Amino acid sequence: MKYSFIIHELKNSADQNVRTFVKDVEGIKRLTVKERQHYLANLQEAEALNILVNDFIPYIIRVAYANSSKSNVLSVLDLVNEGILGTYKALNRKHRKDKDITRLIRAQIRNQIQSMVVSQGGTTSAGISLKRKHHQQGVVYVIYR
Repeated sequence: MKYSFIIHELKNSADQNVRTFVKDVEGIKRLTVKERQHYLANLQEAEALNILVNDFIPYIIRVAYANSSKSNVLSVLDLVNEGILGTYKALNRKHRKDKDITRLIRAQIRNQIQSMVVSQGGTTSAGISLKRKHHQQGVVYVIYR
């Protein structure tokens, strides 16, 4: 779904927090490829980390919006927060020199958001409902169709 359509939908939300969030993120400037490479090379600087996370906000919003209908418990903002956490995790794990770090960051964002939806009893993109159950050997997911 197009980012501009999602932003338009969220602007018309009944939730004041969502409307405030949209106002805040609308003005975020996207980085060029060269700028992104520069900040990725300087990840030890806190400002670089925050700038890179802001650059992924449109993608985070698209994934969060797409998954928000799969959960009755979590709001779009909850899922956006999970996506932001996923971005920080991916950037903090960037010890190796990956050629396509953007692809890895996007995968981490998707995984973080989808894991949160599933852990709250939501469904996956295939429409399969997973319930989290505690077991002797740890946590297992039981599939419901």
